[in-house]
Amino acid sequence: MICSDKTGTLTLNQMTVRRIYADGGFIEVTGEGYEPKGEFRRDGEKINPAEDDQLMLLLRAGALCNDASLTKNIEKYGIFGDPTEGALVVAAAKADLNKSDLEKAYLRQDELPFASEKQYMVTLHYMATLHSEAGHKTALIKGSVEKILSYSRHILKNGRVVDITESPIMR
Repeated sequence: MICSDKTGTLTLNQMTVRRIYADGGFIEVTGEGYEPKGEFRRDGEKINPAEDDQLMLLLRAGALCNDASLTKNIEKYGIFGDPTEGALVVAAAKADLNKSDLEKAYLRQDELPFASEKQYMVTLHYMATLHSEAGHKTALIKGSVEKILSYSRHILKNGRVVDITESPIMR
């Protein structure tokens, strides 16, 4: 879900990830604008995103199924590309996931670009360097909640693939 406010989104043309739903719960993300500094908090307590496999998977997918990039001029960060996609790249960077490094490890083989009538984007990646995943291909998708759920029959919960039997966000 994307919510916007007049000051940041419309005036500055900036978006920031504030809240992430992963593994049955919400994680708050702090920080302002496109500077890749901030904390991840679950139930008000700071967490290390590197210790949460499902959060890292989500952040990695958000950065890879994406055409924006993080830029820096002197001391100011910015985004080259769409502000919504930029917000996802910045959220990943806050967890020390560098998009350029990810793109070397997960080589993009193909894509279906985002189109408003489709309401989603898909990228196909070849895992080039990761030990357990080397040689595998993975498709990543991002888009509207309604569209993604209409294509989904399973959800990753507690590290296991389970059937979706009810709205996973509502519980």
